[in-house]
Amino acid sequence: MLLTRFLERFGSTDSTDAEDVHRRLSHLEGTTPIAEITARREVTVGGVVVALTRSVPQSSPRLDISVSDGTGIVHARFLGMRDIPGITAGRTLLLTGCFTLSDSTVLTALNPRYELIDTQSD
Repeated sequence: MLLTRFLERFGSTDSTDAEDVHRRLSHLEGTTPIAEITARREVTVGGVVVALTRSVPQSSPRLDISVSDGTGIVHARFLGMRDIPGITAGRTLLLTGCFTLSDSTVLTALNPRYELIDTQSD
């Protein structure tokens, strides 16, 4: 009983969050839903940064991000830098690049073009 109330109050809202992200981004023209991306084609996707990973100082500079639009997740790898001003977890952005399958499962773009999107007015 206590567990049921806890889950009702604090349970996962992943599906609701995904639907909200998809709704907020559906107005962006010229974007392709992540679920519809074909590997090895240049596309523009819009989404929210859900994860960032920076390389350690002893290795070559690299920033990896994961972006979700509510239909799926893609990764972007920026070589030569550990930080890009404005790219933070929760930030909405557009990525344009050629996405290829990394490890046969994850669509990844190397050094894609990016545009930060202001969603405060939504």
